[in-house]
Amino acid sequence: IVILIHEFTHSITAYLLGVMPQPFSIVWGDFFTMTCWDEGVQYSRLWATGFGVDGAITGVMPLVVHTILISCGLFLLLSGVMLKHKWGFHLVFWFIVANIMELFAYMPLRAFSSHGDTGNFNHGLGLNPWLLFFAGTIIVLVLLYYLLLRALPGMYVVVAEGSRALECLILCFSAFAIFI
Repeated sequence: IVILIHEFTHSITAYLLGVMPQPFSIVWGDFFTMTCWDEGVQYSRLWATGFGVDGAITGVMPLVVHTILISCGLFLLLSGVMLKHKWGFHLVFWFIVANIMELFAYMPLRAFSSHGDTGNFNHGLGLNPWLLFFAGTIIVLVLLYYLLLRALPGMYVVVAEGSRALECLILCFSAFAIFI
């Protein structure tokens, strides 16, 4: 679901900016391995025709959407609305983990890439990658703070229900998923 949200955000953004003819023209990848997915945006054509800003917006928009989804999910978990809904809390927590995993993979880890989402953003705006690295790392650290130090204890109370082994499993799996 997170990969589909990511790729469709690229293609819909490109369509809304008028640089792509169809809003849902992604390259479908392998559902089993979740590899070979692509947004179908021809960035080289955007650079050649002077649409660098549109390419930058198209490249970075999924990262903005991931940040919004994480923030909304954290708001739900931290507001107390989900405390009486064990499976809802569980679902929202892991949805946040999946989105923060994607955000972490792009912001600090690929900020200096010359291609891909962060590379397209930097190239389209002519930015120094250090700017995206520092801004993205700060955003990721703030979101990780709220996830691991604020929402995770709630996950222990609502889902683990006092089981120390389950708490350790949740922590280890969360850390593994985010930092893989």
